[in-house]
Amino acid sequence: LIESLVLKNRMSKETEVQRQQAPPTAATAPQNAAAGCGNQMFYQYTAPTVVLQRQPLATKTVIEAYILSIPLGFLGAHHFYLRRPGFGVLYFFTFGLLGAGVLFDWFRMPWLVKNANKRAKDPEIEFKKRLDDAYGLWFPFGLLGFHHFYLRNYGLGFAYLFTFGLFGIGWLLDICFMPYHVRKANQEPKIPDEKSACAAEVLALSPFGILGFHHFYLNRPLYGASYFFTFGLLGVGYIVDWFRTPNLVKRHNEEKFSGRDPNLKYSDDAYELNPSNLTVLYHILPPTITVIRAMCFNLDNRVTERIHSNNMGS
Repeated sequence: LIESLVLKNRMSKETEVQRQQAPPTAATAPQNAAAGCGNQMFYQYTAPTVVLQRQPLATKTVIEAYILSIPLGFLGAHHFYLRRPGFGVLYFFTFGLLGAGVLFDWFRMPWLVKNANKRAKDPEIEFKKRLDDAYGLWFPFGLLGFHHFYLRNYGLGFAYLFTFGLFGIGWLLDICFMPYHVRKANQEPKIPDEKSACAAEVLALSPFGILGFHHFYLNRPLYGASYFFTFGLLGVGYIVDWFRTPNLVKRHNEEKFSGRDPNLKYSDDAYELNPSNLTVLYHILPPTITVIRAMCFNLDNRVTERIHSNNMGS
């Protein structure tokens, strides 16, 4: 009996020692921590996976867009409906671009709806400037440069704003240049400080070309100043620049980005600045000058003959 009690006591002690040496379980870890036990437990917690499903945007319909545009198009309701808040606000404050924008939208509504649904299905699709939007802004408010602000041509936009579309000439030229402006606005990657041949040509053809604005735009301040104080070299340089402005833009961009020597001199600049070329004005004037010279020559001969005859008679 004594031996069995000793054996039982020894087994209980060994069991207790093994239990103390064994690592604590997750259930007993809080108890050990509370008791000041030195054993530490590290838990690996796996967060539940939450899958968020994006709710598809409602599809827009042409009928609903037309229903909104007929009574409330002057306030831009159809543009707000098609998720075009910028145009919506613009229509709201300009009464639908004075009605011209609303009439234009009635013809292009299917394309507007199609584009809105396309962007709703794929929000990451790149936003491109549209040619029809540019022309829609050009017609009523192009004289104030709205289409240039839309295409991020802020310099031309402010120039149009304060000069009413470069006195209307730049506004008319944009009928032909608009595709170029839109293509340039959508160009990626955009090259900083690259001069636009279209913008330079518009400035050269406008009345501001007489004052050398296109030369100031192309960072040619000396030529700009010479045009400013001589009214485009008495109009000769102004007319010549109508044809050579694209070449001037090409030179500027090559000097800026392709390593062309900016100190190179060019024959066309030399010919244009040569004072003797002002004699061209004399040669291109109407033949009346020749007639006047002949009349003066004949008059001079008659006076000379009369004086000579008087001298002989005396």
